[in-house]
Amino acid sequence: PSYLVTPGMYAAYVVAKDKAGNETRKPVSLEVTDRTITLDMLNNYIKPIVDSLKLETMSQKEQAYKIQKSLEANNTSVIMRYTDESPHDDWIRQAYLCLSGERQGDCFVFASVAQAIFRYLGYETVMVHKSEEAVRASGGAHYWVLVNFNKDDPTHDHWYHFDGCPQTGAVRDGAFY
Repeated sequence: PSYLVTPGMYAAYVVAKDKAGNETRKPVSLEVTDRTITLDMLNNYIKPIVDSLKLETMSQKEQAYKIQKSLEANNTSVIMRYTDESPHDDWIRQAYLCLSGERQGDCFVFASVAQAIFRYLGYETVMVHKSEEAVRASGGAHYWVLVNFNKDDPTHDHWYHFDGCPQTGAVRDGAFY
């Protein structure tokens, strides 16, 4: 219930009633805990991934290509695998749940994990998605990340479209369109 939003212990009753009208009430204690997922919690999972990719000496575009390859489902260093549907709510939460659990998700989760990696590396990002009209026309939603590769030249923005989802037959330069 919505009134149980503050963490703590709550007293409640479980009520059971049969067809004859007999009723039993038993007191129970409910503990509500804070399930907020923070960026620091997510970064505890992102750091080992970034460390394993050995990105230090790579150009920005090479880093993105390596991140793309690590997200692909057929790669031996796979971070996660694709599933048909995940909640499209909080990107930090979905990336964390993916990396701390079954390591699977749809395009929203792939975009969330990619965004977490890029932000961990210090890049500015924006998550984008298909318009409602495009979703209706194509029959499905899709999410990507725009990444600003201006680290080498902070006076000019260099936004690239990064799609972390595994795709077969896509003609593109790494992860960029």
